[in-house]
Amino acid sequence: MLNRVRVWIPGRIINAKNVSGLGLWKHRRMIRSARQLAANYLLKACLEQPRQHWPWGAMTPKRITFSAHLRRLLDDDSLPFALSPYRDALGDCGLIGKTAGTAHGPGRVMDAPGDGHHFIYQQQVAAASRGEAIGVEITVEAR
Repeated sequence: MLNRVRVWIPGRIINAKNVSGLGLWKHRRMIRSARQLAANYLLKACLEQPRQHWPWGAMTPKRITFSAHLRRLLDDDSLPFALSPYRDALGDCGLIGKTAGTAHGPGRVMDAPGDGHHFIYQQQVAAASRGEAIGVEITVEAR
């Protein structure tokens, strides 16, 4: 039985709160585009899994590891913020639960501490001289 989904999402990881000179709308566009990119990669990985071997439902508690491959390491408080669009994309593609949306906005991704999921953040330097790619590897496992 399949017990893990692992997805590589290539691309530059930007901590939008520390980038100067960005207006509110440019900041929102950056986050939205990263979230949509991550959701597309995650959805593709989910669709490639054989449905009869899909191990868990959206509300089943999971251990989710984000491994960021960066040119420079981020502060420990900046890493979760920079990866929050990728975390929200887990709800968009159905790997973790999401509440129903309303006329006032989209639903809430069920990623609060009381929802049963455990999130782990890791980072490492990807050396350009060795041709290492930058991006995020997301691993989802049942708890």
